[in-house]
Amino acid sequence: MTLYGQKNTAQGTQANMTARKPGRPRRKGPTKIPITIRLDMDVLNALKLSGPGWQTRVNHVVRNWILEEGREDCQNQGPVNPNKIPES
Repeated sequence: MTLYGQKNTAQGTQANMTARKPGRPRRKGPTKIPITIRLDMDVLNALKLSGPGWQTRVNHVVRNWILEEGREDCQNQGPVNPNKIPES
């Protein structure tokens, strides 16, 4: 029996496991940290209804707000358009 075109041997199985790892691909740029945040139910619903990429748009809005406040803590990237999701 074959798996992905290779014989089902310890060597073939090991090669498959090395070639493809589960999970998200590693990012080349700054990493994002998972957090817990409490939002009003209507705000969260509106964000989710805005479609895929809503968490990225929230990140852009928060980044722009920090930059507008004149904080220098968030200078690894300039202002971004929250309506345009960058390609990963």
